Amino acid sequence: MKGDDSFLTSLGGALGRFREALGANAEFRRFVLLLLGVLVAWSVGFQLAQEASSEWQRSSLLEDRFRKFLDVVSQYRALGGASAPGVREGRASDPLEAFSGVADRLGMKGRIKDLSASDQGVVVVLERLYAEEFMTLLQELDGAGLVVRSAELRTLPEKDGPLFVLSLIVGVES
Repeated sequence: MKGDDSFLTSLGGALGRFREALGANAEFRRFVLLLLGVLVAWSVGFQLAQEASSEWQRSSLLEDRFRKFLDVVSQYRALGGASAPGVREGRASDPLEAFSGVADRLGMKGRIKDLSASDQGVVVVLERLYAEEFMTLLQELDGAGLVVRSAELRTLPEKDGPLFVLSLIVGVES
């Protein structure tokens, strides 16, 4: 314990001498203030660099997701898409029944998390869809005379390729 007491005593003495030197010598006081100012400026600069790096990574991730989404859309359009002329099976009168038929034909009934009717059409949440199934679903909906009024697409990483969670509001084509 004596070693600790002598250390604290010597530290207290050193701080006391430092305080005296700081008060007595104006140049030393300016030097210490300049040193503290430089340390504060360096700390602020380092923090801003960290935040900029974080924003850059977030922006890069969003850009990559958007590029993947555009790839899916271009593949869908290449397959015929919603604007391609073609023979339709007929106009749907009941969007719930028409969507149920499409989901049954595509074998997606087990992946429907939520299916309900609303005043805008049918609200559907599908899970675990691959990109090809997503595009096929859009083609089948178009062929059944249904239109997607609103959609939200979320990507889940998977070793065999990304899986999608798709939330749709599907209605009858006017």
